[in-house]
Amino acid sequence: MELEKDHLGTKWVINKVHADIFEPYFLRDTTKIGRFLHPMSHELDFMNLRKALANSDSVSQFTVKRFVPDHLSLFLYEIKKGNMRFQSVNEVKFHFFQINGWYFELSEFNRPGYNTGWLMSGLVKLNNDTEKDLIRKHLYYDTQ
Repeated sequence: MELEKDHLGTKWVINKVHADIFEPYFLRDTTKIGRFLHPMSHELDFMNLRKALANSDSVSQFTVKRFVPDHLSLFLYEIKKGNMRFQSVNEVKFHFFQINGWYFELSEFNRPGYNTGWLMSGLVKLNNDTEKDLIRKHLYYDTQ
């Protein structure tokens, strides 16, 4: 989630989604030579594309190596089709990179006593921008 300017104020919008249930559909076995479209397929108006797309298990082998599925689009599609339904929020964390050299996260702790509320739940000293990028990639499930 992220804040987005809207007219005279701001609003929360969904920026990115990651769902483990989508992952199996995009696994690509890189250990063996897979199926491919012959380099001269264009001369036959890609007639062999019909056969290539007939087996849904190997369809991802015909995408570029740098292909990364957009889980947000899949999520919205499944919601609109009625295949997925929102139930509740289990946990909220805020991630901060605004203080130079540091990353920290805030989480809500709902427990008895004085040590409750929005508290720091993670703190990492960042030695350089590479470490900052690594944490961001981990948080956003970015594999590139």
